[in-house]
Amino acid sequence: MSTIACAVCGSTSTLKRCARCKSRVYCCKEHQLSDWPKHRPNCHIQTLQNGDSQSQTQSCLTQNTPTENNLPTKTNKTEDTNYDANTESDSDDFEKENLITSENQNYNNHNEKEGIGTESTTQDQKTNDNNKDKKTKESDDDAIPFDDRPYVPQEFEKPASYKDGTIANFVAYFLKRKNLCVVDGIFNKKTLKGVLTEIKALDKGSQMKQGQLEGGRTSGRDDLKVTKSEIRSNRIAWLEGDEKHLPAISSIVQRMDSIFKLISVNLEDDGEYCINGRTKAMVSCYPGNGSYYRRHVDNPNKDGRLITCILYLNEGWDIEKDGGLLRIFPDKLEGGYKDIGPFYNRMLFFWSDRRNPHEVQPAYKTRYAITVWFFDKLERQQAKEEDVHVELAKAQERLTLLEAQKKEMEKAITILVENHPDPKLVLTSLGITSNIQDALLSLIKENKRKAGKKA
Repeated sequence: MSTIACAVCGSTSTLKRCARCKSRVYCCKEHQLSDWPKHRPNCHIQTLQNGDSQSQTQSCLTQNTPTENNLPTKTNKTEDTNYDANTESDSDDFEKENLITSENQNYNNHNEKEGIGTESTTQDQKTNDNNKDKKTKESDDDAIPFDDRPYVPQEFEKPASYKDGTIANFVAYFLKRKNLCVVDGIFNKKTLKGVLTEIKALDKGSQMKQGQLEGGRTSGRDDLKVTKSEIRSNRIAWLEGDEKHLPAISSIVQRMDSIFKLISVNLEDDGEYCINGRTKAMVSCYPGNGSYYRRHVDNPNKDGRLITCILYLNEGWDIEKDGGLLRIFPDKLEGGYKDIGPFYNRMLFFWSDRRNPHEVQPAYKTRYAITVWFFDKLERQQAKEEDVHVELAKAQERLTLLEAQKKEMEKAITILVENHPDPKLVLTSLGITSNIQDALLSLIKENKRKAGKKA
C-alpha cells in the first residue's frame, strides 16, 4: 500500500490536495507554489456533470482558445516614441502620501472558493484544522484562491499621439466607458533602461521591503499595517518621485503627474471628481518563485484613492511561461474578466474602488512595476476627517480608562494606609517615593473629608 506524502518534502502530516487535479498533495501552500512549474503541465481540473459519479478531466492551463466574444488577438506592441521623459518635471501641485495597495482583503468572488487547503487527505487533518488558533483561521479565510479560467490575450486601442493632452483625453474616455485603460509605448527605451537599473539597485541595497496590508481609515497609518504573506508576497519601496539619485524613476513619476493634471481637467468638466494629489510612488518587485498578490480592491472603503496608475517594466514577458498576469474583474463585465499582461512599456489606468477587483497571479520570473494612486479631493478630505474623529474618540476612551484606574488605585492605597500606624512605611513598600508621599496622604485625607460631608 503506497503512502500519501507531500510532493516536495515527503512529509506525511497536515496534507492537503491540489484543488484542481485532486491527485497531488502538499503539506503547505509554500510547497505547492514551489512545485507549480513542474506540476503545471499535468494539472487537470476534475468536474462532475449533472450529478454523474464519473469525473471528467480537462486541462486547466492549456485552454488558450477562447470564445469569439473574447476577441483573442495578440497584443500589438506599439513603437517607442521620441518623447524624452526628462523634459517633464513639475509635480509640486500634488500632495504625496505613502499608502498601501489594499485595506480590505475579503472582497470575494463567491463562485471561486478553491485552492490548496480545501480538501483534507485524512480525518486527522480535519481534527487538526478544528484545533487551529483563531489567527490561523482568519489568515486562511483571507487567502482568496486565484481565478483559474484560461488566459485571454487582449488587443487595446492606441491614442492618436503620445502628447500628454491626447493621452489624458484617451484615458479619461476609456475609464468612463470601460473602467480601465491600457496605453503601450509611452516612454523611450533609454528612460526605461535607466528605471530598471535604479530599481534593481534599490532591491540589491535591501531598500525594498515586504508589501503590507491595511493601514487604517486612510490606508496610510504605518502603525496599523500588517504583513500577510499568504495574501501578498512582493517587495516594495516608497519614493517621493523627485529623488535626485533616482533620475529615471523620478522622470517617470513626473510624467504621470503631468498626464493626471490634464485627466483631472477632463473629469472636473463632468463635475464628478477633482484630482488634487497622489500617493508616493510604489516601486514593486515580484521576485519570481510563484510570488503573487491575491484578489483585492485597492480602495474598498473610500480612503480617497480614485485612479490606480501602473507602469510595467518587464522585457520579453511570456504569460504562459512566466505567469504574473494581472486579472481584473470589472463590474461592467458582470462576472467576466480582463487580462492585462505586465508587458514592457505598458501603462494601465483603472478606478481604484470596488469597480475593479483584481489579482496578480503567481509570477515565475522577476516582475517589476511602478504604481501611483491619484486622489479625489473630496473623498480624501472626508477620509482624513473621519480618521481624526476616530483617533479623538480613542483618545477619550483612553483618558476615561486612566481616570478609572487612578480612582481604583487611590481607593486601594487608602484601604492599606488608613489603619496602619506608619502610613509612609506602607507607601515606601509600594515603591512610592518620599517626595510625593505627603501629597498622596493629603489627597487621601481630603477625599475622606469630602466623603464624610456627603454622608
